[in-house]
Amino acid sequence: MSENSLTILEVNNLSKSYAPNQYAIKNVSFTLHKGDALGVIGKNGSGKTTLLKILSQIISPTSGQAVFYEKPFSIIEIGAGFHPDLSGKDNIYLSGALLGLTKKEIALKYHEIIEFSELEPAILQPVKTYSSGMYLRLAFSIAVSLCANILLIDEVLSVGDWAFTQKCYKKIGELLSSNSISLIFVSHNLQEVKTICNRCLLLSHGVITAQGTPTEVIDTYISQIVANNNFPDRLEYDGFVLSNFKVNPVGAFDLIFTNNSFTLSLYCEKKIQHNALSFMINIYEVSGNRILSDSEAIHEDKYAPDAKMEAGLYKVTCLFPANFFNHGLFSYNVVVAENHQKYYETPVLGMFRIHLSQWEVNKPWSSLNVPIRPRLLWITEQVKV
Repeated sequence: MSENSLTILEVNNLSKSYAPNQYAIKNVSFTLHKGDALGVIGKNGSGKTTLLKILSQIISPTSGQAVFYEKPFSIIEIGAGFHPDLSGKDNIYLSGALLGLTKKEIALKYHEIIEFSELEPAILQPVKTYSSGMYLRLAFSIAVSLCANILLIDEVLSVGDWAFTQKCYKKIGELLSSNSISLIFVSHNLQEVKTICNRCLLLSHGVITAQGTPTEVIDTYISQIVANNNFPDRLEYDGFVLSNFKVNPVGAFDLIFTNNSFTLSLYCEKKIQHNALSFMINIYEVSGNRILSDSEAIHEDKYAPDAKMEAGLYKVTCLFPANFFNHGLFSYNVVVAENHQKYYETPVLGMFRIHLSQWEVNKPWSSLNVPIRPRLLWITEQVKV
């Protein structure tokens, strides 16, 4: 909660049912205070978007109510809230009027919106001709320039180009720091939720299962993901069997820390002598984004497209160096290539957590929003002029 405890949104027992006893959300209750940034997380289908659509008055609840004491602005669906036949300029004035601003007040902010959105060449075109990224630019620029009191944001920010998305996050941070807005932020990007939000709630099957600080709620969410995943013990393919999937720290450690190396390993039982097999590993963030792929075949001395391989049992090990991953939860799978012509991709084989090393706790870089931060070689030397 922010220092200013003024309540600006009360959500009481909000439910949405599309069929008898089938709820998208059920009995959802929470309050939002001025200056709060509330993250909403959960798996796909957990009810996050339904909740925001109700708060945005795109759909109506089956029961319960949401009472706003300040004006909200939604960036939830590409094009939502815009009239497709009107120009970008006309939609700016329409949105401002819906926020209760006069034409003169909107005019004072018009050039600020254009500058932030970088849409001046297209501002007189009908918005139905806009790309999804242009829709986002216009909607976000209107929201932050016309002083919406409560900003409701779904995963829509992910459709923008990287530079503009970072620009949006920076602006949100500035507005929250100055207590200018309150925010409800739905995202699968757990690190962004930690960075932006001061409160968080977890939805599962339409029900709130956890509320608290982002760190507390995200830890609960990750624990649920790990507990509910049934990873395979053995996978059989045409001519070979994969088994014994392991993640192990190197050395006398029970946990993997950022400053420790570790291995991912598996056993491959090749049933017949035939084409050689090579292996590729994929690493994913908990959100499902692939962040790393590596194959033994990429390395020049291992690439042998016509090689043969004896029948038998093989252990395949991939070593990850220390100071490579950031702390967090990751999952992995494997792709097996048969002479680089036939490929077999496994499902997710497991998850592993990298813990922050003790000496890095509270260091400036410990909150970096990146999954990988390898320790590279840096040289700083004085140059004589």
